[in-house]
Amino acid sequence: MKFVYSAIVLTLLSACSSTWDVEAVRGMKAQGSLFDKVLKHEYTELAAAERAEGDWRDAAAFLRRARTSAIGESVKPEHVWERDIPKKRIAELRNARARLIRVLDGGARVYVPEEAALAQAGFDGLMQEMEENLNDGDIERCRKIYDSAMDILERKHITPPYADNKSIIYFDFGSIKIQQKMREILGKIAISYKRENPSSILVSGHADRVGTNHNNFKLSNKRAKAVSKALIKAGIPASKIAIKAFGEHQPVKSTNDGIKEAANRRVEVSFQK
Repeated sequence: MKFVYSAIVLTLLSACSSTWDVEAVRGMKAQGSLFDKVLKHEYTELAAAERAEGDWRDAAAFLRRARTSAIGESVKPEHVWERDIPKKRIAELRNARARLIRVLDGGARVYVPEEAALAQAGFDGLMQEMEENLNDGDIERCRKIYDSAMDILERKHITPPYADNKSIIYFDFGSIKIQQKMREILGKIAISYKRENPSSILVSGHADRVGTNHNNFKLSNKRAKAVSKALIKAGIPASKIAIKAFGEHQPVKSTNDGIKEAANRRVEVSFQK
């Protein structure tokens, strides 16, 4: 029985260690967008601060949010009702969250990801400190982090992600897979679509001059279809999207036949008024 009891204790201790292992989360390789990466860092630091104060519950909660951000999954600001907030502070937090959600849903995660992540982590930190309600200095510190980030977000002018009515998605050699860094551009296009409300969107596929004309036409068509599918998934109606494939016949950079050129392996997305 003693052996069984010891094994149970060791198992529980191991689980607790994982729950509060700030160093392990710091060492996780962050995936996803820049917003996700910064958010993972900020939540990890909040967890470290709470663990140092012996607040195991909040340390574990912030680490869960950090882990989720690290794998590129969506983490939204906490709701006010999720915490036991003193009545006198509820109105302030509700207004602060509404202000934050307004800029996040307006494209801040994509256009100004670092400040957006700071604002979200600052808000969640402010929520935690207001629920704890022990130290006015800590509350004020979190409030300043939140307010400073929000001031920047609200001052910055969000512009469409394309120049000359065009956005470009680049592809690896011979590939139709959309790279992760290109997916941020797709997110910007979806946001701009809602703002601009164009009559249609033209998705044009292109290839470089390696391979036959026939194969490059098929490759450029598959790239355009991949981008179209991603835009539909992002909320743009399929009926609004038109696809064209140009193969190797409209290069950005002219090359001899058989020469690889990254600038030509692309899909152009244009808003039609």
